Amino acid sequence: MYEFLERLGIREHNPGGCCGVNEWMGEGDTIASVNPASGKTIATVGLVSEGEYDTIVSAAQAAFHTWRMVPGPVRGTIVRDIGLRLEERKEDLARLVALEMGKILEEARGEHVAGMMAAQNSVQAIFSGPRDSGLVALTIDDGPHPLVTPLMLDILREAGVRATFFIVGQKIEEFPALARATVRDGHELANHAYSNRRLHELTDDEAWAEIAACKRVVERVTGAPMRFFRPPGGRCSPGGLRAVASFGYTVAFWSRNTGDWRKPPAEVICRNATEGLQAGDVILMHQGDICSVEALPMIIARVRALGLEPTTLAALADAGGVIADDPVSISGMVNGQLGEE
Repeated sequence: MYEFLERLGIREHNPGGCCGVNEWMGEGDTIASVNPASGKTIATVGLVSEGEYDTIVSAAQAAFHTWRMVPGPVRGTIVRDIGLRLEERKEDLARLVALEMGKILEEARGEHVAGMMAAQNSVQAIFSGPRDSGLVALTIDDGPHPLVTPLMLDILREAGVRATFFIVGQKIEEFPALARATVRDGHELANHAYSNRRLHELTDDEAWAEIAACKRVVERVTGAPMRFFRPPGGRCSPGGLRAVASFGYTVAFWSRNTGDWRKPPAEVICRNATEGLQAGDVILMHQGDICSVEALPMIIARVRALGLEPTTLAALADAGGVIADDPVSISGMVNGQLGEE
């Protein structure tokens, strides 16, 4: 974990030495996690060499088991500290992508794209799959996240589970190695727009540009095809749905909202996901906070205890559950029935 914090300018994190929080002590090419009360070394991790985000990812993965030992409140503080430092890097990235996004928006306002969207009279969508499938789709939104994503990947690998990650184009440009690592582990990537803006608040051409920009980033970075699009926040206008349909995507919603974006305790997230769970359900999670990491293995264990198997949205959709209707009907159904993502 020290390598991860070091790369982001956090050299030590020991607020008052309370709660048995570890100090990170460095010497030579290694870093030791030391309990300040006993002086006992808990774990030793090698220091990183050169590289930027790929190295950060490797460090977070290497420190996974040590990270689990850090008390929950401290984890949250570390994640917030990391976020502040990443915000500074986002400003540089924003300048680099502004021109490209401007080109895509100009394309979206052209006659060709307008004609494609106008021709979309039917939208495919999935809320849940068949109740006799024995499957539950595990879907995880808003990444890649520099700490949460690699920790989740380790949990899924250990459990032998594949999930669907709805990823944000801007985040992929920040952390391309994480997107590639997700694909290497056999998970499914799906489109969650470029900047995570709410489609129902955008014009139709802006919605198309958001979807197109994410699609192109994913193709460039990973080469992975995508079948699904999930509107950020879940809300969508008829025009936004026509934009989705013009790419051939199925619009993905959910039937089990964990509410983890509110950052409740892991036990609450697990209960929201699994209480009354049935085959065919689509579980919605996020990559934004450590509480989701803590809940993930609990959810997997509970799903299996119910005699069900967590899997990708594609696997569930292949068993059935995809519907088709006009954009106005789908938009009204979603905006009237689904809670906020």
